[in-house]
Amino acid sequence: MADKPKKKSNVFYLVCIAVMIISIAYVIWYFAGHSKRISAEENNSETLQYAAENSGTYQNVTYNGKSYTYNRNLKTMLFMGIDQHDEAGSYSYKGTGGRSDCMILFIMNEADGTAKMLEISRDTMTKIAVYDTKGEYALDSTMQLTMQYSFGDGANKSCRLTKEAISNLLHNIPIDEYFSMNIDGIKVLNDAIGGVTLTVPQDYTEIDPEFKEGETITLDGEQAEKYVRKRDTSVTGSNDGRMERQTQYIKALFSQMRQKNASEETYEKLMDAGSSYIVTDMQAEDVYNFSKFDLNDNDLKVPGETKKGEFNDEYYVDEDALQKLIIELFYVEN
Repeated sequence: MADKPKKKSNVFYLVCIAVMIISIAYVIWYFAGHSKRISAEENNSETLQYAAENSGTYQNVTYNGKSYTYNRNLKTMLFMGIDQHDEAGSYSYKGTGGRSDCMILFIMNEADGTAKMLEISRDTMTKIAVYDTKGEYALDSTMQLTMQYSFGDGANKSCRLTKEAISNLLHNIPIDEYFSMNIDGIKVLNDAIGGVTLTVPQDYTEIDPEFKEGETITLDGEQAEKYVRKRDTSVTGSNDGRMERQTQYIKALFSQMRQKNASEETYEKLMDAGSSYIVTDMQAEDVYNFSKFDLNDNDLKVPGETKKGEFNDEYYVDEDALQKLIIELFYVEN
């Protein structure tokens, strides 16, 4: 009779362990969604038109029979707009710290003082590092790029994970710095500089009655958020138009700051004002120096096609066109 309580205790512990295993499996399944796990076999089957001469590096590549070297005059900064209202880093559970709805890689050429903006769709289907609720690595999975941010801490880890995922997408191109801002940060910075003025390129009155095609308006904080965030998710490819507005807004913002001859001190005050919503490894001096570059008017985008997925839109990269673009943007022929 003395053995029975021990047997019940053992059964109880076994049930608890089983529940824990099922819970962890559910969390991983939930975040992975309809994605597929990338196996070593799938990775090995990928064919590239150019290959690094030194395994695991990006410095020297061959493309279409020609040799190229990475342009050492370049400096890169990844900007991320996070679809989250609360303060950055205020979430302790993985998957609740927001997603990166806007991702733009700034490519600055220190030799001639020019900069280019490369738009990267949030819906890009690519390899994502999935972490469990304890923050431990679980698996690699193909899903929307926007999800990578959510597997971090809603702060620096999320930024680093997204930076790594985009670097991998761009065949290990180095990303030097990152700057992320939550939605409420847009309102704060927009109003802190007296609003951002731009001309509405097409009719967006379904977003705001004042967003009429051809109208030049100065956006207040609320309008600025709507301009860069709102879209009709029922329409396939709606993020493409939103990306154009996001790029236009950022260009107008920096153009306006340059016209005002904003000093390093001004940038420091702006970063302090939005500090609750900003996560970055940059100092005010870095942002100030970055603002001195002349932005190219040509909008660049990681090439590909948006398709309607089972649950959400999915953007599939045109690998051939991407490789060509990477050579043009980051390399010089030997």
